[in-house]
Amino acid sequence: MPKVFQYTGKDNLETMGVAVKYNDHLGFLVRREIPPSVGAVPSVLDFGAGMGVTSDLLRTHGIGVSCLEPDDEFRSDLADRGYPVFKDVSDIEESSYDLIYLLNVLEHIEDDALMVKRLNAILKPGGRLLVYVPAFQFLYSSRDRKVGHYCRYRRGRLRSLAQAAGMEINRLEYCDPLGFFAAIAYRLRDHGDGRLSEAKVRFFDKYLFPLSPPLQPLLRRVLGKNVLLVATKPGGTGHEAVERRAT
Repeated sequence: MPKVFQYTGKDNLETMGVAVKYNDHLGFLVRREIPPSVGAVPSVLDFGAGMGVTSDLLRTHGIGVSCLEPDDEFRSDLADRGYPVFKDVSDIEESSYDLIYLLNVLEHIEDDALMVKRLNAILKPGGRLLVYVPAFQFLYSSRDRKVGHYCRYRRGRLRSLAQAAGMEINRLEYCDPLGFFAAIAYRLRDHGDGRLSEAKVRFFDKYLFPLSPPLQPLLRRVLGKNVLLVATKPGGTGHEAVERRAT
């Protein structure tokens, strides 16, 4: 019988589903990287789509998305909701997508360097890769262990991964500076079970997260709960012009 894969952090993923402002912001980060349509609809891949929260947000803006999701239950649900779905990156042809985004996904992949190279291969020339990952290994907690994170990142490591894959860096910055301090608080009070409190997530999302993006321009080189990388596969024209301000 074929092996069934199930993600171990579904309860935490469901809890993060209530973080409306946070998820909307992630959707915004993706939308601003989608190339303008010039006679053809941009092709977008949600790599590690999970419950499809970001795919659903993009769909409300009229943006069609394909999904890659290894978890069998999630993948079946995404297919039932009309998304084209893949189980593995090997199922995707090279030079297929204008934009691939991974939101809190790369840290689940042991050989991240090989994966970034594979993702570069399935991008069209001039296509963009957006990676959003947890930052700073000293913040690693039982929550990271529970959901299968191999590591947390610094800017330098993401820069090295992108450059080793032959990509040009557009953006590279820490994100969510207030979330950095929330992660420290979680680490200090870590009870070892890796669970998230829905009440605390709702509170942070409603009252504190809206203050975080405005602070980011001041702290993007220094600290944040996450790191954002946007990199371009060389060879295209127009949209792929490199923005080196964040490197």
